[in-house]
Amino acid sequence: MVLIPLCLARDARGRFAKGSSGNPRGRPRGIRNPRRRVPDLVAWPLSRQALSKLLDRKPHLLRPLALQLLAPALTPVDPAERLGIDLSTLHTAEDLRQLLPKVLAAIAHGEITPAEGARLARRARTRWRAIRRLVRFERRLTRHRHWSSVGRVGATIRELRGIPPI
Repeated sequence: MVLIPLCLARDARGRFAKGSSGNPRGRPRGIRNPRRRVPDLVAWPLSRQALSKLLDRKPHLLRPLALQLLAPALTPVDPAERLGIDLSTLHTAEDLRQLLPKVLAAIAHGEITPAEGARLARRARTRWRAIRRLVRFERRLTRHRHWSSVGRVGATIRELRGIPPI
């Protein structure tokens, strides 16, 4: 690192000489560029006119400033809760048939958005598929228990019915 004496860094008029600046080490690491820094409206309140000029010059600062000015967003309420629907009570196809008209009516009345209605229908369909898989698994399990109680697990239907092999 080369240190330039202060007397050589300036010319006769007091301006910095060519090749030397008033900040030889530069901005320290970790300190953000002040031109890109988002102004903190709480620490440095700006007048209406100054804020308007700032946003005209730097429109990219609008979103962070709006986040400082606006209240934080509320946590979204589940549309099923708003409609009084409990998806955990969905056990049969009849339950599903009763659920979907409620969702469609809520969309028609403007209680929920179409996207929320689609999300509810997907959640109901996912639950219904899981129930169907469980029913199929239970059937296979009871068949397996039946065949294992009859005798051999590997016995064919022909053997169990007493039909002679071909």
